[in-house]
Amino acid sequence: MKRRIGIGIVVLSLLLSLFATPVYAAYELPPDKEAALTAQSALVVFLGSDMPRDMVMYEKNPDARMAPGGMVRVMVGLYALKTLEDQKIDPAVATGTYTEELYDLIAGQDLETAGMQYGDVWRVEDLLYMGVMCTAADAVGALSVALAGSHDKFVEGMNALAAEIGCTDTHFRNVFGLDHAEQYTTARDMYRILRYANLHMPQLCDILGTTEYTPKPVVGEADTWTTANLMLRPSSEFYYAPLVYGRTGNSGTDGRAAVSVARDGGFEFLTVVMGCKSAPASEPAEGEGKTPAEGEGETPAVAEEGLALVDTTLLFRWVYNNVSYETVVSRYQPITRVGVELAWNTDSIPLVAASDLEGMLRAETKVSALRYEVAIDESLLSESGKLVAPLEAGQICGKATVYDGDDVIGTVELCVAETVTRSQVLAILSAVWGVLTNPFVLILFAVLVALFIGYIVMTVTHNNRRRRKNRQKVKRYR
Repeated sequence: MKRRIGIGIVVLSLLLSLFATPVYAAYELPPDKEAALTAQSALVVFLGSDMPRDMVMYEKNPDARMAPGGMVRVMVGLYALKTLEDQKIDPAVATGTYTEELYDLIAGQDLETAGMQYGDVWRVEDLLYMGVMCTAADAVGALSVALAGSHDKFVEGMNALAAEIGCTDTHFRNVFGLDHAEQYTTARDMYRILRYANLHMPQLCDILGTTEYTPKPVVGEADTWTTANLMLRPSSEFYYAPLVYGRTGNSGTDGRAAVSVARDGGFEFLTVVMGCKSAPASEPAEGEGKTPAEGEGETPAVAEEGLALVDTTLLFRWVYNNVSYETVVSRYQPITRVGVELAWNTDSIPLVAASDLEGMLRAETKVSALRYEVAIDESLLSESGKLVAPLEAGQICGKATVYDGDDVIGTVELCVAETVTRSQVLAILSAVWGVLTNPFVLILFAVLVALFIGYIVMTVTHNNRRRRKNRQKVKRYR
């Protein structure tokens, strides 16, 4: 029984982590950087210890559906590794064969291949690296057939896994990254897919971060290949040292895309950019002059293939240079004071943070300028809005939400700073007062007072009448 309960808790925790949403502290890019961003859709997320602790730092149309291009290989790798794990397949032993049917799937599509020939047999491990790390369409096709029996069945599995992860605007039709009306995803869903891998399938992150690989086919010839992600190549003009892993994509309809994870100063951020296109060239209006000569301050043009990489670097540099991760609230830090009842020498008591709270702050924000919104547990408050003694030090009695301007940094529980004992005298007086102020007692008291006053009035009236009668008797006998 205990074992079943334990398994249930693990499954529930996994489900909660899959469908959890990150905290929002979405900041605005400076105007110059916003203007330089070519991506039609973008997302920057700080990666915490798990998804509920992630924090969205920037977003731009994150739910716009677009063609993923080669970014589809992230899901290909994720589903392949999950299949290997579920079916207990050794990728270094299992193999896949390149066939004429696979050739028909990619023929005429202008896709990069590893040069596989009919009958070539490669280890699944090699197919995985060449298909995901690189852009070898023949390798990724052979991988899909080797693990699912057919390309279409493999794609069905990808779609099922995407739904299981929590993707709401994603659908795939092929493993190659070819444009199709039914092949689309969003920046937010790409975050979910890569974040799932980050938390549950680190082998995929290793593959996406590999810069060079030499397959060892069982039958066939192969050469050493380098990663398709130029941001990982030190010799490339797009090289970005903090980048840990990622995948690029290219769509003929929606432009360039990339999903990436960088680590610097011990902190990780994930960015997604999609729909990166060059602005159409326009002729200068008459009288506006010519383009500045070389060296006069013009911004060099970026080739179409580098747009997503430049956008990714821009977003990473912005977030690392303008946002810091630090302790914004320390444990036992006083947050507010609350009145206390039934304590002899204490009218109020400080509430302190029950734990440290860490979060992202803009560079210009000072911790002392943060704003707190306090909510006390109403079940612990008296009618006058005060806590009631006795109170134990460390007793949780509410929470405080911390704001940087209008942006939520996080929430921390509040606890009582010190033990407060109850005064029995005040407790008795309070009980008596409670009885006396009871509406029924007040009505009864009012009735008694009215009767007492009536009695006095009647007595006085009666006595007055008697005195008048007595005076009349005296006059009569004189």
